[in-house]
Amino acid sequence: MHDITQREQLEKRLEAIYQLGRELTLLYDETAIIQRVLNTVADVLQFEMVGCGLVDEEAGELEYRHYLISGLLGDIQLRLPLTGLEARSIGAAVVRDGQAIMITDTHEDTRYIPFLADWPSRSGICVPLKTSQHVIGVLNVESLEPNYFSLADQQLLQTLADQAAIALENAHLFKAEQRQREIATILAEVVASVSLNLPTDELLAQILLKLRQLLAYDSASIFLIEDDQLVIEAKHGFEHDILVEPQAVSQNVLFQEMVSQRNYILISDTLDDTRYQRWQGAEKVRAWVGAPLVVAQEVIGYLAVDRHLPGAFTTGDAGLIQAFAHQVAQTIYNARLFTDLKETRAQLIQRERLAALGQMAATLAHELRNPLMVIQAGVEDLLYDVAPDDTRWEGATLMRTSIERIDRIVEDILFIARAPQPILAPTLLRTVIENQMAGWNLTLTEKKIHCHLQLADNLPPILLDADQMGRAFSNLISNCVDVLPPGGELRLTLDLADKGQITTLADNGPGISPEHLPQIFEPFFTTKSRGSGLGLSIVKQIIDYHQGEITVWSEVGVGTRFTITLWQNEPIDLIAG
Repeated sequence: MHDITQREQLEKRLEAIYQLGRELTLLYDETAIIQRVLNTVADVLQFEMVGCGLVDEEAGELEYRHYLISGLLGDIQLRLPLTGLEARSIGAAVVRDGQAIMITDTHEDTRYIPFLADWPSRSGICVPLKTSQHVIGVLNVESLEPNYFSLADQQLLQTLADQAAIALENAHLFKAEQRQREIATILAEVVASVSLNLPTDELLAQILLKLRQLLAYDSASIFLIEDDQLVIEAKHGFEHDILVEPQAVSQNVLFQEMVSQRNYILISDTLDDTRYQRWQGAEKVRAWVGAPLVVAQEVIGYLAVDRHLPGAFTTGDAGLIQAFAHQVAQTIYNARLFTDLKETRAQLIQRERLAALGQMAATLAHELRNPLMVIQAGVEDLLYDVAPDDTRWEGATLMRTSIERIDRIVEDILFIARAPQPILAPTLLRTVIENQMAGWNLTLTEKKIHCHLQLADNLPPILLDADQMGRAFSNLISNCVDVLPPGGELRLTLDLADKGQITTLADNGPGISPEHLPQIFEPFFTTKSRGSGLGLSIVKQIIDYHQGEITVWSEVGVGTRFTITLWQNEPIDLIAG
């Protein structure tokens, strides 16, 4: 009788996981997803209170907006710090460590913070809403009784939280994809505006109007370099005519930083930043973003966008302005080189094709991930309930391995589709390479591949995203290892180059045929019998977003050599310890 009860309970839980997975595939609204998850948790586990908090990365806080008590949904506004000395809550610990926490008695745990002041909770569980990249929130359950929860409750809650995390990520991806379509349309119009053959001042004025369709602003202006001076070429939104005399490039501190960083500068309040130089007619400007106009590694000017309200721009806004600035720079460049129309047209066709491919890939990944999550949850429950000597254990284990492989492919597709911007920090490139080689040493030994490292000492740090750059080098190493036979050789060098650091990765494998060489960085292109064809495309994407350069040389029967150049920023002194 006990076994029958356990089986019925397991079947009920599996059915709840299955039904939740099916319903979440149809939801793209964040609030609807959270409310559905809260209802499922309450129905299946019979808890008195369920709550959900999401990470607000901009504010550095965990925000609770929805909860459920005794079957009734409610809204709250509770924000818990995730950084600093005040980040002592249980939710903050779960977000930081990515691990569930069970509270046996809230009276004995000083980290506990109640949802409602008059709700006498005595025990609870907090589990992370975790994607493959990071923790995006937490799911809480609470009871009026101490020591109420079991490990099985925690495991099931984590399974439901994993379902919710995937659904929320897909909802964010869907929303971002819609936004990207809107952005892509406007950016395409900016590039296409060069065909109007307008004078430069009229062309730039139209560009600033296009920017307003993407982002609310009070005023904006475009400065271009002419004879080592910054000259304002277009402006929009100023109440009065602004008087800006041409300024020497060397005298504009903010522009010098943009040239050095090859990235935007965000000023939350111009009154608190001594770098900002106020012009006549721009006295109301409080929030400011400057984005360099970069073409072929050359900064030709900058785009400035203003608001009268301090703190009005987020880093997301600044990133969008930078993306727009890249297109503005390209448009200006195309206008100056209008005779090179054939090459420009070919580039636009390629971008449109890749954009369509990215949209298709994002949709495909979305359609795959939710069913995969349902299958994986079922397999995990099966493995939890089946002994290793059971005949079903081997099959279930094989299914889990296959699901993980599919999930890695989906993750690569999502990386291509989402095109995440790098998070730059001063980093030693040598350390990134050494860390990746350490992870490959066992594989190289097993395949009897001889690896020769020649990494220069005392190279200065450069601004890069260590995780993304590590992924790029891992993909390159994987590409070489896949084609090398036992006894093959892999050579990796790092040295200082003119205004940058240069890395080469060479093998003595079969080489790449000349007709395939121009296509190797395109998504889904592969000449291998296995593989997704995304590895080198991801490498190219990462290097491009770091404003770097990657080239390839190959000869059939001789081998292949990849060369990566990352441009050196201003020297950064390392502080010991």
